Amino acid sequence: MPPHNALELVLFYAIPQGDVNGLAHRLIERFGSYSAVIDAPYDQLLEVDGVGPHAATLLKLLPASARYYAADKCRDITLDTTEKALRYFIDLYLGVGEEQVYLTCLDGKSKVISSTMLHRGSINAVSVSMRKLVQTALNSGAVGVIVAHNHPGGVALPSQEDLITTGKILHLLAQLGVTLVDHIVVADNDAISLTQTGSIPQHAQNWPL
Repeated sequence: MPPHNALELVLFYAIPQGDVNGLAHRLIERFGSYSAVIDAPYDQLLEVDGVGPHAATLLKLLPASARYYAADKCRDITLDTTEKALRYFIDLYLGVGEEQVYLTCLDGKSKVISSTMLHRGSINAVSVSMRKLVQTALNSGAVGVIVAHNHPGGVALPSQEDLITTGKILHLLAQLGVTLVDHIVVADNDAISLTQTGSIPQHAQNWPL
């Protein structure tokens, strides 16, 4: 199915009485692809002739609904391998255009207890509330946690600030008897594990993966 036809199917539910073929073509021409249309900011969608609040809202609901679906489907998932964890967070950040920091709490068998957004914006020792991180981990009864953040439109590589913050989190949680299992950086459909890169060397001794 050509991308404009797929977009037509979506737009029909927001504009049921109109011919949305031309609108679908205009959207693809403006933003370049089906996924780029879906990821476009709400205000920019409204700038396209024929797109009203209902159509723009419906388009923005698609990735949000997909993220909710993926998260709900994974409520009972066990992140007992790095590959599973990478896939979990790639799905969690589907279509997210801003930087967000998540804390995923695990029980002793690597089963997900909860995933909580700690912060919107870049990850650093100031912006990420260590108090909130600790409270979330302790309130959930977590034995281990995975921290994740994304680089929208960038590359899945940790910055120096990411590494410094990881060290602070690792040290803080260790004092509480909670293992930092991993810190995962996501960029679009790519992700990297700081455990795999050796930035969390204690992982091998502290977590049975």
